[in-house]
Amino acid sequence: MRYRRTNTAGLTYNTSIQVADLLKGDTRFGGSKAGYINTNSTDSSLVVWSSSNGVNAYSSYNLYTPVGVDDDENGIPLVYSLEQNYPNPFNPSTTIKFSIPEQTNVTLKIFNSIGQEVASLLNGEMAAGNHSVDFNASKLSSGVYFYRIDSPSFTSTKKMILIK
Repeated sequence: MRYRRTNTAGLTYNTSIQVADLLKGDTRFGGSKAGYINTNSTDSSLVVWSSSNGVNAYSSYNLYTPVGVDDDENGIPLVYSLEQNYPNPFNPSTTIKFSIPEQTNVTLKIFNSIGQEVASLLNGEMAAGNHSVDFNASKLSSGVYFYRIDSPSFTSTKKMILIK
């Protein structure tokens, strides 16, 4: 998430803020003030203060305004993952997505329901990132298949269904 500092210096509000006295164990409402102070041209702080019984108390909070959320699908993932193929069930092709956080050797293989390898989609070094592979099963019969990704640091298997 990206933030921009909020500049709201000079604004002051009269408030009635609940103040808890931790030493006495009581709670009271006082004529407090809330306002903004500007520490420089790009930074503001919210300050809440109260002056009662000869005691000045205040709290200060830096303020930032969210200006957007970066949804960077081309970024480097933090963890390995293998997603469910889509669509599933499929006929005759589907897409398999996976993420790897570092450059590494990767194999992606398809197995039938009795464990026989029926296709090898990847076998080699891959760059870190989010990847997708299209699988065309037009030469296979309907049934349950499994796809497995293997690397030195990660192995995962998922089930997919081919319906013709």
